[in-house]
Amino acid sequence: GVLGLGDDARVVLAVGTLKPVKGQDLLLEAMRGHLERRPELRLVLAGTVSAHFGQGLREQVVRAGLEQRVLFPGSVEAVPDLLATADLFVLPSRSEGMSNALLEAMAAGRAIVATDVGGARECLADGECGIIVEPDNPSALAAAIGRVLDDPERAAAMARAAARRAADEYALDRMVARTEDLYRELVG
Repeated sequence: GVLGLGDDARVVLAVGTLKPVKGQDLLLEAMRGHLERRPELRLVLAGTVSAHFGQGLREQVVRAGLEQRVLFPGSVEAVPDLLATADLFVLPSRSEGMSNALLEAMAAGRAIVATDVGGARECLADGECGIIVEPDNPSALAAAIGRVLDDPERAAAMARAAARRAADEYALDRMVARTEDLYRELVG
């Protein structure tokens, strides 16, 4: 695989610059119990490692003894390749505009857990195409991740729904148009 992971690894992926608003610290906290219980799991935090926050995340991982299990590949150009390795895509943001990474994960037909920020709820059709959780709540995030890992069939069904929704460019174009209308209203 892209990251040199074994075939039996199950990958939980987040994509975004490592900074507080993106919530990677919350995801790390949410994943800790899962990583301790499930040796096959890997958490991949892809994105530019900012000095202070990124360094703090790495230290958190080392303190937890999870450096073999949590990967920081840095800024990744080939997001589709990364998505292809992922069993689950998580958007743990505390706040977010329209997330391109989320749309890419939908298009790639991945299982998704996302915080209820920005356009996530609308993108995921109110939970039909992924699980939506309250932002800034690691235990809610952990529970949602557990639901996906424990119920591969439901996760696959949501992933298929996400791929269908993303492929329906009409829906995407309409979403973009609606967003532009909203901006015009707000700015005008």
